[in-house]
Amino acid sequence: MACCLSEEAREQKRINQEIEKQLQRDKRNARRELKLLLLVLRLRSVRVCVYVCMYVCMYVCMYACMCVFVYVCMYVCMCVCMYVYMYAYIYVCMYVCLYVCMYLCMYVYIHVCMYASITYLSFTVY
Repeated sequence: MACCLSEEAREQKRINQEIEKQLQRDKRNARRELKLLLLVLRLRSVRVCVYVCMYVCMYVCMYACMCVFVYVCMYVCMCVCMYVYMYAYIYVCMYVCLYVCMYLCMYVYIHVCMYASITYLSFTVY
């Protein structure tokens, strides 16, 4: 009887040790998976930062191009208006109308491009 109890105790001890080893393996695997997940999240956040910087640079460049384009066109229109129309009020009205129209067109163009790029980035980042 004592022999059977010691045999059962040894078997139970062996089973407990096996369970303990499996728990240790599971902990190590869980730590590895957590580290990999954190690495992936860091890479995504870096990618998001890169895309945000690209977005800001693109916005600044497009805005600068828009300003240069609008001012060059306004200068040309001003020169044409000064030679064609001698009346100051016509010149001022044309200048203001052209400036507003061109500014609005470029503003809409910039925001359509930015919206398209944000939509594209939102699908590629996540």
